[in-house]
Amino acid sequence: MFNQLIKIVSAIVPTKTTLPILTNALVRDGKLYATDLNNYIEINEVKLKDGLHQFNLLKEEIDQPRTQEPERMAEFPTLPNECEKSDPITINAKAFFMGLEDFVANDGTRQSLTGVCVDKDGSVVATNGHILQRGRKLAKTPETFIIPNEDGNRAYEIIKKVLAVFGVKDGNLDFELLYRDETIEETVNKEKVKKTIYKPAWLRLPLPAFEGQKKSAGFLYTKLVDAVYPKWQQVIPTKNDHHVDLDMTKTEAWADFKKNLEKAARLSHEKTRAVYSVSDKLYFYNDQKFEGFVKLNFVSLFPEIRELNVQFLSDIFKLYEKTKVRVSCMKGRSLSAIIFENKDRVCLLMPIRILEDERVEAVGVDAYGKDGWKQLQEQERKEAEAREAAKAEALQKKILAPEKEAAEEKAKAAKPEPKNA
Repeated sequence: MFNQLIKIVSAIVPTKTTLPILTNALVRDGKLYATDLNNYIEINEVKLKDGLHQFNLLKEEIDQPRTQEPERMAEFPTLPNECEKSDPITINAKAFFMGLEDFVANDGTRQSLTGVCVDKDGSVVATNGHILQRGRKLAKTPETFIIPNEDGNRAYEIIKKVLAVFGVKDGNLDFELLYRDETIEETVNKEKVKKTIYKPAWLRLPLPAFEGQKKSAGFLYTKLVDAVYPKWQQVIPTKNDHHVDLDMTKTEAWADFKKNLEKAARLSHEKTRAVYSVSDKLYFYNDQKFEGFVKLNFVSLFPEIRELNVQFLSDIFKLYEKTKVRVSCMKGRSLSAIIFENKDRVCLLMPIRILEDERVEAVGVDAYGKDGWKQLQEQERKEAEAREAAKAEALQKKILAPEKEAAEEKAKAAKPEPKNA
């Protein structure tokens, strides 16, 4: 139990803070409390003396409080108590082990994207504006809410760490969604009327029992993002008419595929990580010259050249390692999103739009000049036309060969024999 307790508290106690008291754990009446102000942990039946325990001493199992002065204990932040309403909700533990935290935005200007969205349609979604990942049917909640995972508040990862301490990686978990009330004004019949609404404010998770115990170990409280998540459903294409199925369960095929992606990511332009897909090739650029390409069989989906961030592409395929995945897009739409999906998750990759000066810098002027990427497309088109023409000519010759031979024989037979002198 003690080792589990240390791991749980270490997930909450901040290593750097302007409030030194937060580096302590408070023990009162047999319960231990720790917080970083955005996340609170409450552990039951702790056999430590009442007082403030420095966490670094707690790790050494020193059962001596730093101080037992009542005024110091009173300074410790209290659990959230401003919530007036709660709803029971269910989230599958898989939602916290899908790698969603890797695709949230770490940008303070887009607060709503700095966390993982639990949608009331049952989806668990994360996006950074370039990649969107959706876990299918993993939640049951009456309201959509956002679990933060940004610098300074890694709540989503904290929940994941706490679940891992108890060995929970699958199955449904019963949470409580805690609301705060807010008074707003509405105009009704030209008169302003005050109205009380409830917004999701905190998520409370009853913890499983410690090893060798039957009762719940306590509660974990997580402060939710106070923002409205974008309507992510609108960016997922529903009429993808071009697809290919990839089998990543074949070790050798996946190894070659992964090697090619990593090569393109390593050699692509550092600023944009851009690659340009033409035919069945991913072309990449480095500094100011045209470097080359890697071949990936699914790229033939794209009839027009498109710009992609190869690092994002590599990150997505790592999620589908050792599985089967369908890759699809809208035919003839170079700026349409690319969809990767299997039974568990859906990923969407948006093409990147590089400004003209960035494209010149990325593509370079040595090989193809300012419009190098267009010349590359034209070159590929001409080569494809030449290949098709050669195939058609060979087929025509094969079809006409018997007729030509017969005509030659007939002409030879009809030609009069030369007279002897």
